[in-house]
Amino acid sequence: MHNRHIFIMKSDTAENAMTALEHEFYNDESLTCNNWFRVIGALDIKNNKWTKNPDEETDRDDERLHTVEGMNKALNDISSKERFAKLEQELQEKVKKKQYFEVADLANQLDGIQGASEKGVDIRKEIIEINPYDKFTFGLSNYDFLAFNEEDTELFAVVVDFHS
Repeated sequence: MHNRHIFIMKSDTAENAMTALEHEFYNDESLTCNNWFRVIGALDIKNNKWTKNPDEETDRDDERLHTVEGMNKALNDISSKERFAKLEQELQEKVKKKQYFEVADLANQLDGIQGASEKGVDIRKEIIEINPYDKFTFGLSNYDFLAFNEEDTELFAVVVDFHS
């Protein structure tokens, strides 16, 4: 199964942001020959400029994620108040039926989108994580701790395609 996840990073260029994230994931033990990744590209949040990863050819790109507006829409779609309410209702139904495996799955989904469903998402104003650090679920994780020096002042949204 393929999934895209967005990582917010500080860097001086889109290329350096993509490279830093690639190096971070090369050492990730959860990524194996069956669970792999491809860095698709990076969006300069301030300038709303998309940079495609020249080293990767993928048919898993999602052009909605090439602009701030499109990225915000995709993130708001998955974390909307309506979706949150629907998941809560499904959760209650599964509890009544004692379907606890499904309860756990729905609870994880609710937990992953709760903050964003309450506030909404605008990556230019505030980074609200969605399914943070869950690489195998569509979402947004804040990786700005990967900045390597004081000159890393721009924020980039690096889009990664994960296969699991």
